[in-house]
Amino acid sequence: MKGKSLRKRNLVAAAVLTATSILLSGIVAAPAVAADSDKLIVWADDERGKQLKPVLDGKLYGGKTLEVVTFSSKTTLDAALQAATASNGPDIAFTPVGEAIIAAKSGKALPFVLSAASAANLPVAAVQYGQYKGRQYGLPLDIDSVAMIWNTKFGAAPKSLAEFATRFAKAKADGKANYGACTSDGGWNSVNFISALGGYSLGMNANGTPNVKDVGINNPTFISNLKKYALAANGKSNGLLKVDYWETCSVDWLAGKAMAIVTGSWRIPATDAAKIKYTIQPFPTLDGTGSVKAVAGWGGAYITSYAKANGKESAAKAFMNFMASPAGSTLYAATVQRPSPNSKVAANQSKLLKGFAQSMAKTSVPFYATLYNNNAGGAAWGPLMDDAWTKVLVQGQDPKTVFDKAAVVLKKNFAAGAKG
Repeated sequence: MKGKSLRKRNLVAAAVLTATSILLSGIVAAPAVAADSDKLIVWADDERGKQLKPVLDGKLYGGKTLEVVTFSSKTTLDAALQAATASNGPDIAFTPVGEAIIAAKSGKALPFVLSAASAANLPVAAVQYGQYKGRQYGLPLDIDSVAMIWNTKFGAAPKSLAEFATRFAKAKADGKANYGACTSDGGWNSVNFISALGGYSLGMNANGTPNVKDVGINNPTFISNLKKYALAANGKSNGLLKVDYWETCSVDWLAGKAMAIVTGSWRIPATDAAKIKYTIQPFPTLDGTGSVKAVAGWGGAYITSYAKANGKESAAKAFMNFMASPAGSTLYAATVQRPSPNSKVAANQSKLLKGFAQSMAKTSVPFYATLYNNNAGGAAWGPLMDDAWTKVLVQGQDPKTVFDKAAVVLKKNFAAGAKG
């Protein structure tokens, strides 16, 4: 798989999705669905689903037996939710909270009541992130944030990107490192790199609201620094920055041949298993002053409209009430091992998870799902960045041309998303 472009892999994935109905944990099978009247069906991706299934399966909520259906990836989960109906969809979906709002706007999500006691343990921003027209749709359960995980065999983490570039060049020349830092989750979290090089994805107004007309992925500073620090003489990547997925990034990272990855706490178990010693911190800015910006949000759950259509709305709400409670939030946090937005739970989490939360506090800008997930211009944020970075870093296309075109697409997406 190493060396295959992101675009090619995306096309292969699309072909697989077309050829098979749904991929579950690597096998083709018919999933349990909301139409199963005696079960409360929960759909989740490969990470959360695999973790939650052992602790939630078989539990009773509102008289219904819960069953977690685990999809082989977030991509297959998204495709299944997009195609779902009352006859083949879930009652509950574990997704980024922003996606609950998209579902609510299209009539595919149900509101629920978040008690005052439960809301008091969550940041106001997290609660509001899950609201649409004043009603609660998404329940925030984890902080969906990323940070730089630095392999300390290369010394202390660099204070600036300029220092990083110099140290990587030497490590590469000495045969000790094949790349500097990899996103490991694709273009979705490449805002770290864009910000470090002087760009940004979405401008903000003085009152803190997004300025959908202000896109900075192609500004002159970013393009100039990208050429100076990340590209070799042939116009392709010099290895400092890699925008790819875990399947590729992990090969060098777990072998100790990469200096850093930019990802979330979900990659810590594999990193620990490889006996890599590391520190967690924000990705460095170009000159070491200030902080980079990185999109962040909250992961959680929402009730689908199919629960109501199949007579299981009360059972679904009973489950959501449990997950919002101290007991449910604690169980979830201990199971998925991600930073919790719940103040009572977070206080007792590990130093490692607190490190991710602290990094997010310094660097995060909201991941406005209605904007970033909009594809009115032809491709949403994640696939758009996958394509742009592949064209520049892998194929050696002119970065200004590539990111100018991507900026046009992004402006169309943001404008359409702002209209709702």
